[in-house]
Amino acid sequence: MERHQRYRYIFICMSLLLVFGLGQGPALAANSCTNDGQGVDDEPQQKDLTQWCSGATGDYPGAGCQVASGFDFSLRWNWDDTGLPGGNTGDACALVDTDSDGKANYALCIDIAGKPTSLQFMRLYSCADDRLQRCTNSVQVLSPPLRSFCSVNTATDPFGGNHSCQGTNCKTSDTLAACCFDTADVGGSTATLLDVCSYPSQQPNSDPSDCVITPTGQSPCTGVNCDDSNVCTTDSCNPDTGACIHTNNNVSCNDGNACTTGDTCSAGICVGGPEPNCNDSNVCTTDSCAPSTGCVHSNNSNSCDDGSACTTADTCSGGACVGGPAPNCDDGNVCTTDGCNPASGCTHTNNSNSCSDGNACTTGDTCSGGTCVGGAGPNCDDGNVCTTDSCTPASGCTHTNNSNPCNDGSACTTSDTCSGGVCVGGAAPNCDDGNVCTTDACPGTAGCTHTNNTNACDDGSACTTSDACSGGVCVGGAALNCDDGNVCTTDGCAAASGCTHTNNSNPCDDGNACTTGDICAGGACTQGTAAVITGSGSSCQNDAGCPISELCAAAPGGGGVCVVRKN
Repeated sequence: MERHQRYRYIFICMSLLLVFGLGQGPALAANSCTNDGQGVDDEPQQKDLTQWCSGATGDYPGAGCQVASGFDFSLRWNWDDTGLPGGNTGDACALVDTDSDGKANYALCIDIAGKPTSLQFMRLYSCADDRLQRCTNSVQVLSPPLRSFCSVNTATDPFGGNHSCQGTNCKTSDTLAACCFDTADVGGSTATLLDVCSYPSQQPNSDPSDCVITPTGQSPCTGVNCDDSNVCTTDSCNPDTGACIHTNNNVSCNDGNACTTGDTCSAGICVGGPEPNCNDSNVCTTDSCAPSTGCVHSNNSNSCDDGSACTTADTCSGGACVGGPAPNCDDGNVCTTDGCNPASGCTHTNNSNSCSDGNACTTGDTCSGGTCVGGAGPNCDDGNVCTTDSCTPASGCTHTNNSNPCNDGSACTTSDTCSGGVCVGGAAPNCDDGNVCTTDACPGTAGCTHTNNTNACDDGSACTTSDACSGGVCVGGAALNCDDGNVCTTDGCAAASGCTHTNNSNPCDDGNACTTGDICAGGACTQGTAAVITGSGSSCQNDAGCPISELCAAAPGGGGVCVVRKN
């Protein structure tokens, strides 16, 4: 496995082991040790740690560390050097988690110095409980007096062999820090040892130089793939522990069933929504739903009604209603024209057909009222408005072309006029409806059409952008961004003129730590009253001239002054 995964494995296993040894449960039966996961000489000189061990109180290399005396476990770690020249110190801390969140609540720290090395001091710090390898916002625990105690001895170098180190016999021996721990010093709760790390200049709040378990300078999440291939969980990595987090979400999803709609994630799984409406309103299809494909419309052969009274025994075929045989509408009367109206059925319309009334001296005998009636003359109407009909006794009916107004049957012509016996269309009509959001035309013979389009347009408001036609009207686009980035103006938008920036009197921060009650005026943050200087009050040029808990702020009278940092 990759190195960061191996370190996470060691960290998890040792933490599970130590949660019993450092808590108020039974003491560990045997000593348990872990070598530096980064190997020998991963850090120079006094920064280099090689091993830590934890176990029962009896593993402490000295007297006085007994369960009967109220102690809970023993803890040891090794520095590679056995002597530190020139006033250098070795500083290392055991980081302890008391609320099981994988972050340090306390740090038990030891300082060594000299040739050979010896214990300079032991200190316990409380931490901000927000980091794995650091005791952030460290505060030394001074009361009640600590019961835990430590000593410094020598121990066998777990790596041995030829490597870089300082001090007598340092290639085979290490400096050993041994501590007897009472969990009452950290609130008496169950405690987990997270790691042992060295720090620069006795500062457990700094980034560590060397840690036995977790590599320094590398995020625990490096190379960790937390994708669980589940769309219904939001995957992430805990930057302090490297553990994957899979949080249930409620995003849209697909449950793989084509017979559900609006599927949504719930409790980490995709839950199908309502069934789709598969009704195609066709009596000639049987509607159903197949989970693999969705709605199915299968043709049937049901009886149906094609909507025409001029068919009988209609039946479904190929998904449509097909009319059957026509009814028999013949009434046997030559003076009626037999037909069928789809809406009502058989019709028998009196006609004016030619017939013979038995009189040769009449012409154009015709049916009338359903009977044959002799007429004075024939019916010369040819049904054409563009001919003038008449009859001459010698030749019969005549049809003379005229130039009368007429209608050629097309709504896309005007002022139609007869010519040559036919109706000729005139000029096209004006189809412009004055709306930029419709495309005007006159296709075929149906008349003017006004088709909605998606052209760019202007909805008349200065507070919208990218206006476009929709549904035949101009629709405003996205709102104009009127944020001027000034906390002392209230931003808005007037449809007639656009963005507005109105001065307000909101509270603000003028950037000067030596004033309080700053407030907006005239569109700018104005200085409030001078603040009471809290802190050392020392003169300074920059933050480096102040204690670590203070910063250098502009003084009311000029120059700089050290004040307590604002949280």
